[in-house]
Amino acid sequence: MSTENYREFFTKEHLMGPNSLKLLDELLLNAPGAVDEGYVMDLGCGTGITSLFLARETGAEKVFATDLWIAAGDNWQRAQTWGQQGKIIPIHADAADLPYAEGFFQSIVSVDAYHYFGGQEGFFAQKIMPLLAPGGWALLAMPGVKEEGAQNSPLMREWAGEEASLFHSVDWWKQNILQGTAGITVKGYESARYDEAWSDWFTSGHEYAQQDKAFMDRGMKDMMNFVMLEIHREG
Repeated sequence: MSTENYREFFTKEHLMGPNSLKLLDELLLNAPGAVDEGYVMDLGCGTGITSLFLARETGAEKVFATDLWIAAGDNWQRAQTWGQQGKIIPIHADAADLPYAEGFFQSIVSVDAYHYFGGQEGFFAQKIMPLLAPGGWALLAMPGVKEEGAQNSPLMREWAGEEASLFHSVDWWKQNILQGTAGITVKGYESARYDEAWSDWFTSGHEYAQQDKAFMDRGMKDMMNFVMLEIHREG
């Protein structure tokens, strides 16, 4: 797989922040075999480009492109344009009230979205874990901070306001996922493609991208990272 084949999507029409395709690619490369069969949920899929990547580049049988902010009808039109109407199933749903059966998914993927809803204590144990089949995987990528507490800095607060409290360190997220959850292993690391992902956003032409770049140039880049998590449910 190569994200270079998807360069047409590195634009303001498709990106909603740092390049989600490169973050997804990194997750998949670091967890070979995690997404290679069955049903996959792309949680917080945005405009669906990560769902397209999953449909084309993995062994997923079907990809359930799930989002609250983007209308399922819009993503359905894109899936048809891409010729993926047989593999991508757009769903409009809240992450706290997902309309799926227990054990339905072999894999759950979430790129640049989980921090918006997943930080509540026990969220993974109560809302996500039950949907994973035994032996299944959850792969998560989200913006975070290198050291816990950096999210409270004046610069971060100026940039993100109250949402700055949603950003956390790798260790914080590992402990959060493990709260109340038995029978899983969690591996966490910082993304090696942090600079690439942000650079593509800065050149996307999106109206918010240059505002973000200004804050990064003021020193926020040294505080932040992308938190990458591999969660495996025991079989």
